[in-house]
Amino acid sequence: MKKKLTPFFLLIISAFLTISAQEYSFYDLNKENPGWTMVPGGNILCPPQKTSYGYAALCEGKSFAGFSEKGKLLWQKSVREKPSLFFTTGCGDTIWFISKSKKINLLNPEGQLLWTADCGFEVKENPLQGKDGRVFLRGKNDVACYALNGSLRWKKEIKDQNVSLPLGELNDGSILVFLSELENNKSKAVRITPFGEIKETILFSGEAVQRTVCQEGIIMAFTDGSAGLCTVRNGQSVSGWVYKNDAGGIPYISETVNDSALTGLVYTSEVVFLKSASGEKVYSVNLSGDKHLSRQNIKFAFTSGTDFYACDKENAFCLNQAGNLLWKARLPLKTTPFIFLTDSDYLVTCTSSWSVLGYRMQMGVSKKQKPQSKKRETAAYSCFYETVSPSDNITGRALSDTQIAEMEMFFSTEKKKNSDRDSSAKEAYYLSVLDAEITQILAESMVRDTGHSEIPYFRQNAAYTQKIINLASKTGLNVFQKKYVSLLRKTSASGDNLLLLSLVSSAGNFGLDTDGELLDALDYVLSKADLRDTSVLNSICDSVFKICNFMGKPMLLEKGRHIISRIMNGRYQQESRDYARSILEKIVKAGR
Repeated sequence: MKKKLTPFFLLIISAFLTISAQEYSFYDLNKENPGWTMVPGGNILCPPQKTSYGYAALCEGKSFAGFSEKGKLLWQKSVREKPSLFFTTGCGDTIWFISKSKKINLLNPEGQLLWTADCGFEVKENPLQGKDGRVFLRGKNDVACYALNGSLRWKKEIKDQNVSLPLGELNDGSILVFLSELENNKSKAVRITPFGEIKETILFSGEAVQRTVCQEGIIMAFTDGSAGLCTVRNGQSVSGWVYKNDAGGIPYISETVNDSALTGLVYTSEVVFLKSASGEKVYSVNLSGDKHLSRQNIKFAFTSGTDFYACDKENAFCLNQAGNLLWKARLPLKTTPFIFLTDSDYLVTCTSSWSVLGYRMQMGVSKKQKPQSKKRETAAYSCFYETVSPSDNITGRALSDTQIAEMEMFFSTEKKKNSDRDSSAKEAYYLSVLDAEITQILAESMVRDTGHSEIPYFRQNAAYTQKIINLASKTGLNVFQKKYVSLLRKTSASGDNLLLLSLVSSAGNFGLDTDGELLDALDYVLSKADLRDTSVLNSICDSVFKICNFMGKPMLLEKGRHIISRIMNGRYQQESRDYARSILEKIVKAGR
């Protein structure tokens, strides 16, 4: 005999299913109080850029501001040049911005201007930060590259570029420059090395309308509704995969952050998740009901880990791999020019009334947070380096005096003829040789002199070694700092005072000291230095000031003040104490 469920039990089951279906956090930002409020001096004019401390933003009144993920205004500085809306953050939280007068400007991490240079053309998008500290600029018909010291590395004329598709860095470090011209209704792009050498022109399988960068290369969306990966293997660009959706429509490609292995393709009624490396479909989620997402009005969409985060003009939400909502927020009715999500899950709205509001999004019953953003790693473009041998006692020196003079001129910021900047292989060769030489100098510093073996080349040729050390510090890139730190420490312990003086004197030329490792190494040198060696002590002071002035960060300024203050101790000679006092005054002034 069948038993019928009573209305009471049906009501209980219905209520249970309803609760289960809505097991996520919902926020109506028109009614919620923000977790924090920040009021910078003026409206934010374009999307803020991520930094290690939080974000940097361009504000009204020709000013930039830095603020934490929890809404603390850390600094705000005005600039002389009127900024355009194009800027990006780089190594060590430096800020590159383009001014209305077609100039590129570099600010230190605290917003102080370091230098300005004339681009010579109208820049059409945010500067693209390279892996080794350099930056790439693009106009309608030009692409250029600048180093951290303001040196123009190269400039190429590439006519009629498609500026609606930004520059993108492929997995090997080469740059894709999309062109406006179509060939048989298919997009084309020029692949160019970070040293300015044009490698090839690529013809894609269709007309590209969007692109996003992932670890494996560049993923593009095409007008026929397909998506595909362009990657580099064995020095050549290839198609990694192509994905076609039967539902049709042009997909919106989500960004991949925190090394997420998944890419989301947002179609009209669903989002499809693929493995970025292979294009294999992992799962899909129907975008209806509570999960509705207006593809035409997306403000952000990205994958982090296995979760998907998206926002249109009305709602923001987070989905897990099972397709379940973890949280959802209804956006304020008031105009919100820019909105983004922080690592600590604050949904941040930049209003048109000066205020910036942060709303904390809790992850439903799981209470989990997405993976934290990884620190931007710097690396040399070594796959484009040439194979060279360092100097040794058999073959002699690797660089002649003429070549050294050419390298000094190339790395300098002095204006030169265009022809001097149009040798793309030149910089790759220079860095290849310097890398081989510095590596060998470091290797020789680890070998003890027993008196029974042949004296290594660089120990026998101090003048040449000093020239190499000085050159490595003037590249304007973030490629030799780590080896330099090791050399400072090992040379200080070895007692090679001539090499030590050269290292200490040139350390400040780097300027960039992202983690304070150069300052720590100089502090170590000071602890080992002869109290009467005024040359080394004064050089420590000079280099400490150059680094502090370039970086500007309070933590590093404090570290610099500590190092200089030690030299003002009564144990040191009066000449050293007086010089240290004068440098300390300059550091204090730089921190204001």
